[in-house]
Amino acid sequence: MLAAMLAGLCYRLAAFSFALPYANVFGDELPHTLAAFSLRTEKTIVASFPFYYLPPLMAYILAPIFGIIGAIGILFGWFQNIADFKNFVIVNRESFLSVSRVISALFGTATIPFLFLLTKKLFNTSVAWIALIFFTFDFWNIHEAQIGHIWAPIIFFIIASLYFSYVVYEDGAKRKNHILAVLFAGLGYGMGQVPVILFLWYILAHALSRSKNNRN
Repeated sequence: MLAAMLAGLCYRLAAFSFALPYANVFGDELPHTLAAFSLRTEKTIVASFPFYYLPPLMAYILAPIFGIIGAIGILFGWFQNIADFKNFVIVNRESFLSVSRVISALFGTATIPFLFLLTKKLFNTSVAWIALIFFTFDFWNIHEAQIGHIWAPIIFFIIASLYFSYVVYEDGAKRKNHILAVLFAGLGYGMGQVPVILFLWYILAHALSRSKNNRN
């Protein structure tokens, strides 16, 4: 599995600097980046900016990373001070799109083991390996994970939440699995609206839990 994850990561990182810097950015990449910098400059955690039309989790992830980049740059003399870093960002903001692409690639790669575990529980080990191979080299997932859009993180949160919901269905006695199923569903909703349906699957898994019904 480690080899598949490394291969998947390499494929998903292949375009992290593609066409950068460029001005005519479309899709989710630039709004996430601008929102992350706006969170820092305006010293707020409310990402209700006029240009930002997406749930804010990606911006929340990017904001501290950009802060770390600025701190490292000042420490090593790349920037004289915070104002110098801000000026650099204004001129080169598109270059920071590569950060969201790396985050997206990491989410896409992290989906691989959860997909394997979920498929193994639903079917068997052989089917799980087939699913792993198909997903690792799936063109559409690689395409989305190479760009700083919401879809690679959303897929990760969906698969992870479904896995822990199924674990709850198998054995609802462990509170940790309940927490993780709901946590991943909530984080998925922080990326986009689609994962809201995961709460329904968790409720069904909890209500129909085998361990709960066996006790009854």
